[in-house]
Amino acid sequence: MLYTALAQKNALPQAPKGVEEPLFADVENTWAADYIHQAVRLGLVAGSDENIFAPDRPITRQEMMTIIDRCLDLPDENGLGFADDGDIAFWALEAAARTSAAGLFQGGSGNALMPLATSTRAEAATVLSRVVEMLEQ
Repeated sequence: MLYTALAQKNALPQAPKGVEEPLFADVENTWAADYIHQAVRLGLVAGSDENIFAPDRPITRQEMMTIIDRCLDLPDENGLGFADDGDIAFWALEAAARTSAAGLFQGGSGNALMPLATSTRAEAATVLSRVVEMLEQ
C-alpha cells in the first residue's frame, strides 16, 4: 500500500548505492513479489539473515515505523514519552521518535505505543492516509 501511494505521488525515495538485492527463498510465488523486490531495491525493507522475507507474517508497529521513516524525510524530532518506550527495539528507536513526533503513530490505552504489537489493516490504512496527507502539503 505504501509503495503504491508513494509511486502515485512521485515520492519514492532514491535507491541507495551498493544495495544488493537478496534472493528471498519465500517470495517468488506470492502476489506481492514485484512490490517486495522494488521495496528492497529502494532500501525500504529487508529480510532475515537466512534470506527469508516472511511475506505472510504480520508486521509490527515498530517495523512499520522504520519503513515509513526510510520513505519520508521526517524532521529529527522526538515524539517518544510513551509508557512503554523501553519496549522499542534499538534499531527502531529513531524511527519511532520521528514518526510519532510527526503524528503518524500515536499511543493508545495508558499512553502505550505498543511497538511490538502487530498492525491491523485498519491501522495500516490510517497511517497510509496520514502519509499521503503529509505528501500533499
